[in-house]
Amino acid sequence: MTQNDTTSQIILDVANLLSKNHVKIYELWMQQQMLAGSLRLDLMSRSDLEEQSKQFLDSFFNALSDGYTDHIDGDEFQHVNALLLEIYRSRAIQGFSPAETATFIFSLKEVCLNFIQTECKDNINILRISLTYLSQMIDKLGLKSFEIFTLAREAMAREQSDTILSMATPITSIWNQILLLPIIGTIDSQRAQNMMETMLEKILELNSKVIIMDVLGVAAIDSSVAQHLIKISQATELMGCRCIITGISPQIAQAIVNLGLDLGGIMSTATLKDGVEVALKYLNLKIVSIQS
Repeated sequence: MTQNDTTSQIILDVANLLSKNHVKIYELWMQQQMLAGSLRLDLMSRSDLEEQSKQFLDSFFNALSDGYTDHIDGDEFQHVNALLLEIYRSRAIQGFSPAETATFIFSLKEVCLNFIQTECKDNINILRISLTYLSQMIDKLGLKSFEIFTLAREAMAREQSDTILSMATPITSIWNQILLLPIIGTIDSQRAQNMMETMLEKILELNSKVIIMDVLGVAAIDSSVAQHLIKISQATELMGCRCIITGISPQIAQAIVNLGLDLGGIMSTATLKDGVEVALKYLNLKIVSIQS
């Protein structure tokens, strides 16, 4: 029998030993998770944790019973990986921390290694091979789990960022062919790009001829912000839509002059009311009172 055959047989025997003591190992693992604080009753129930643990333990032991392998990306661990993906994505959504999530896998490592040490203490060769193998495989699963968790958190962050950006561009139609975009906060490159894309889509959708950008909520306008506004204005002009900037405060006006900034001929007014009047005049419209 070759060394690989010997190792494979030892791993198979150990997997069978673990499977036969499945209930005991499960109970020890649950105790370990409770001590490590894996259960967050504000995020998940105990029954959910128990169900996840049972499913993963069954899948992991079945994968070990399929024979010796030194990687976790093969067919043997396909179901294990699928479960990890489901469990760690759900925990990322639920709000678990990375440390709390990592405990799920690494607490199992401690339980399995302690169990093997107790059961195989009289056979040094079996003990050495099984401990090394189990330790390596669970470590690989732990690293993969952390990667899954990190990717899930990053995906959530991107989705939240996209949602915030969409909420930060509340374009509304205030009159036939007149759009209003109130801008609050800072304008960076990403937000400016999102504003431009959203505005151009809205202009095309509603066949708008004027868009009013109200910057009253912008704390300061520097050269970078001015360049963003110029680009947005130029893009709307190419769509056949006139851009008017309103809400220019005395402080912002003074800052623009002191910095020597050129807004590229963009029409601007001090108040939103003045901007609406300019927009109506541009469209040859006029608001008049109804005589009683």
